[in-house]
Amino acid sequence: MSWAIEDVDGMAMLRLAAPWGSALIACQGGQVWQAHVGGRDRLYTSPQSPWQAGLPLRGGIPLCWPWLGLHPQHPEWGMHGPLRLQPFTLLHVHQQGQDIRARMSCELSPELPGVMSPCTAVLHCAFTPCSLTIVLSIHNRGTHCQPSAGAMHTYLACDATSFSVAGLEGCAWHGPDDSDLQGRVHHNIDHCPGSTRTIYDAAPRPYPLRCGDGSMRAHLQRWGSRSVVIWNPGPEHDISDLCDDAWLDFVCVETANSGGDARSIPPGGVGCMASRWRWLDAAENMPSMR
Repeated sequence: MSWAIEDVDGMAMLRLAAPWGSALIACQGGQVWQAHVGGRDRLYTSPQSPWQAGLPLRGGIPLCWPWLGLHPQHPEWGMHGPLRLQPFTLLHVHQQGQDIRARMSCELSPELPGVMSPCTAVLHCAFTPCSLTIVLSIHNRGTHCQPSAGAMHTYLACDATSFSVAGLEGCAWHGPDDSDLQGRVHHNIDHCPGSTRTIYDAAPRPYPLRCGDGSMRAHLQRWGSRSVVIWNPGPEHDISDLCDDAWLDFVCVETANSGGDARSIPPGGVGCMASRWRWLDAAENMPSMR
C-alpha cells in the first residue's frame, strides 16, 4: 500500500494505491474523484470538467453541504453549498487488514454562505478490494444551531439505459425542487428515464443496484440519511461541462439529507452521514490475497 499528495495538472490530490486498486481524493472539497476497484473505474468523471481551483469538479463524489440544489431562501448562493470548494487537510492514512483508510478535515467559517456557526468537517474514507465507505461528520464548534442538509453526490459509472435499483417499493417520492410532483413507488426502478431528479424517502437499509447486462452489481448502505436522490440530466441537457451523450454513462445515486430529511446540528453537536458502496461483481472476481 502506498499514498502521496500529488499535483494532478494543478489540482492537489491524495492518491491511494494497493495491489487490488487505487483511488484519488481531491484536497478541494474532499471529493473522491476516482475509485478503481475490481479492475474498473467505479465513478464517472467528465472529460470536460473544469480543472481549476475554486471551480467545482464534475464527477466522482462531490460533498454537498449545508444544502443540496439551490438554497431554498437564497438561490443567489448557487448550487450545493460551499463545502465542495473548501480546502481539506490530510490528517492520516493507514492500512487495516486489506482496507486503506484516510482521514481529512476542513474548517468552515460563518463567513461562508449558509454556515451559521464555526464548524469542522471531518471526512473518513475506507477502500477495500470490493467497497468504498465514506463518512462525513460536521462538528458544530459555535454557539448557534447549524442547518444541515446535503448529499454525497455519487456519479455511479454505469449504463444509464439499463440501470435498476430494488428495495424502494412503498417509499414516498417527490420531484425536483421546483415541482409539486409526488407519489409512492409501486415496483422496482428498472431503468433511468433520461432526465430525472427524484428524492425518495428511503430507510437506511441496503439497496441493490445493477446494470441489465450484469456488468455492474452493487449494494448501497447508508447511515444518518433517510433520503436518496437519483439524478440524470438526460439527452436534452445544457450542462457545459458534460458532453452531449455523457448522460448515458452514469446515474447519480445520492446518500442525502434532503427535503424533509434536512437537519439541524446544535451547538457542540455533531451531524454525521455515511454511505458504503459494495460492488458484488468485484467481490466475486476478487483474487486471493494469500
